[in-house]
Amino acid sequence: MLELQREETTQEVTSDGEVRGIHYFVGDEQLRVFASLTPAQRLAWLEEMREFTALVAPPEAQRWWRRFRDGR
Repeated sequence: MLELQREETTQEVTSDGEVRGIHYFVGDEQLRVFASLTPAQRLAWLEEMREFTALVAPPEAQRWWRRFRDGR
């Protein structure tokens, strides 16, 4: 399946020095590749990324997602 490569990765640093989040840039070529996929391929890629994210997410994020899905 499609592999999007991170071309640039940065982390936000707050005024008190706390590192927050990860931000990355996806280049034009990678966007063209994604745009060339069929809708079914895009959905398959999206599902793979959802499964990966669920596996590596910290427990607190997983709890938030469960509460959101349960409507709480």
